[in-house]
Amino acid sequence: MRFLILTLGLIAFTLSDCWAMTGLELASKCRVLRQATFSGTRVTMSDTADAGICFGVFQALQDVRGVGGVMLELYPSCPPTNFTPVQHVLMFLEFIDRNPSIGHEPYIFSAHKVLARAFPCKR
Repeated sequence: MRFLILTLGLIAFTLSDCWAMTGLELASKCRVLRQATFSGTRVTMSDTADAGICFGVFQALQDVRGVGGVMLELYPSCPPTNFTPVQHVLMFLEFIDRNPSIGHEPYIFSAHKVLARAFPCKR
């Protein structure tokens, strides 16, 4: 029964809008962070709905890094331990701006590619 629930959940997630969101679509939600002001732990910005989606995606990506997975095998990276989701967002936005031709791909590829290029693991 657990396997069935897990399988159905995985299928639903795979078919969800979140998985299908392209790099350009996610970047459009994250751009509000470029105009945000940061003061300690306080962040002030104009569009909190899009920022919430953006923060949620990148926090989840950072959390998933701890458990590994296929994306980490495809794009291995070793960011510093103090690397934050906000830093990842800003790097992602710059990467999408410089590589608009890959913006149609699911965001997850671009999000991992930028880390692999910026923080390659030492062998």
